[in-house]
Amino acid sequence: MKFSTLTKQSILNAFKNLEPTNKGMAYAGMTRHILDWFWGINLSKALSSSLYKILHKFQAMSIGRVQGPSLKILTDREREIKNFIPQKYWEISMLCKKNEDAKNKFLAQHKEGKIFAPEKALNIKEKCKTGKDAAIVEEVKKRKNKISPPPAFDLTELQTEAYVKLKIDPRKTSELAQDLYTSGITSYPRTASNQLTDPIEYYIDIIMKLSENYKEECKILSEKNKEKDLKPNNGKKVDPAHPAIHPTGEDKELEKFSPEHKKLYDLIVRRFLATFGDDAIREIVTANLNNNSEIFIAKGSTTLEEGWLKIYKYAKLDEEEFARTEKRRKTVR
Repeated sequence: MKFSTLTKQSILNAFKNLEPTNKGMAYAGMTRHILDWFWGINLSKALSSSLYKILHKFQAMSIGRVQGPSLKILTDREREIKNFIPQKYWEISMLCKKNEDAKNKFLAQHKEGKIFAPEKALNIKEKCKTGKDAAIVEEVKKRKNKISPPPAFDLTELQTEAYVKLKIDPRKTSELAQDLYTSGITSYPRTASNQLTDPIEYYIDIIMKLSENYKEECKILSEKNKEKDLKPNNGKKVDPAHPAIHPTGEDKELEKFSPEHKKLYDLIVRRFLATFGDDAIREIVTANLNNNSEIFIAKGSTTLEEGWLKIYKYAKLDEEEFARTEKRRKTVR
């Protein structure tokens, strides 16, 4: 029997669609237990014993098949940081506006980027003009950039996003996600997949249920479904046991949970809905400015079509209005 959500319908469907025992998955589980015994338990005991000899008191230490390699990665990175020898460098920026009346200013960086010779940096600075008509826009390049919707969450990505956007630490995120799962509000959280692999009808039914509390977001997807079939923008990570984390659409129990639970739920729902959205279209503009033969480069971008960004409010992109700068325009510095 296989299921990824603890809803009544999901469990009934699992009973109706019983599958033969997947021996490969069973052996994989047994292998993890054996590794935990040989590697985790024995090394944890060895670490605790070593610490006892130093401190002369017992203190439990833990290490395992995941903790050990993770600690090695962190240790190597910390050594790189400590062994890094910083070098002084200079960067030259030009603060610009299109004309004297323009309110918005923008920065242009010298094409050399990091300059390690102070004499060279000073020579460039002294060569540059200041004031009215100090620089001329010599070249403007524009290109459109398509930003695809993000895939639904696996546990690691959920923990990362929750920390960045909600300031919830990874351990707490795991606990909150487990609570939502056991209450039938979201799917099984400890998955390594960022793919939604169930039939599309199952996800459309969830979207319809979510429309009560996410009316505008679901309306966007409903309109899209009239023009072309909805499909998720799946990632590349696969977990044969469970799909990506997603809401079940049955959120009546959500009211009894804490504000942190509700924030995490909103993050999961919006990410789930966004993965069915349209691409966002951005215009990227690069302008070369000539200041007394010294070339400075200014870059900016604006959103032409919001697409999935309308749904996933946690994604914030900078808007640079300088994108309307024209070739051969004289610029005040």
